[in-house]
Amino acid sequence: MWLTASSFSGGIRFTSTMDGHDLRLDITSFPDHAPEVGSVRAIMQLGRLAGSGFDRLLLVDGQKDLFVISEADLRSVGCQFTWPSKAQVDPLMLMRQLVGAIREESTGTSIRELSGSGLVMTNTQAMSIVQDVLNEAWVASARRNDNKVYRPDEDPQDELASIMAPDIHAQARQVEKPLVLSGL
Repeated sequence: MWLTASSFSGGIRFTSTMDGHDLRLDITSFPDHAPEVGSVRAIMQLGRLAGSGFDRLLLVDGQKDLFVISEADLRSVGCQFTWPSKAQVDPLMLMRQLVGAIREESTGTSIRELSGSGLVMTNTQAMSIVQDVLNEAWVASARRNDNKVYRPDEDPQDELASIMAPDIHAQARQVEKPLVLSGL
C-alpha cells in the first residue's frame, strides 16, 4: 500500500481492503518513534490521495470495525492537507475538523464532542481525543505487535525467527517472499 511506503509514514504500516463501498484501513505496526499524530496524518493523506469508489472509510482493528468517516468529510479535510509544505492550512484546525467528523461505527455518534472556549482549549481537546480515544482503540494493538518479543519456540506456527544477544535484538520474518529485518 502506498501509504505504508510513503517516506512520510514514520514507519507506520497499514493494510487496506474494499468491502462493498467501504474502504477498510487497519494499522498493523506503529513504532515507538512514530509521532502520536501519525494516525491522524495518515487519515488526512488518505483523504487527499485515495482514489474514488468508496463511500466511507472504516478504521478497523483486524476484523473489528471501530470508527467511520464519510468519504465527503474525509475529502473535505484531506484536500486541504499538504505536506511537508509550510504553506498549508493550519494542521490543528484540520485535526479538529477530522476529529469532529469521525464517528463510532457501531452507533454513528461522535467519538467525543469538542467544546470549550478558544483555540487552545479545542486544540488540546482534539489532541486528547486522538490520544485517548482514536489511538487507544485503533493504534494500541499495532503498538503491542511492535513491542512484542517473538520467540518461535513458544509458537510453532510463528514464521518469525529471533536473534538475541546482549544489547542486540533483531527480528526477521518472511512477508510475501522478501525477508524483512528490523532491529539491527
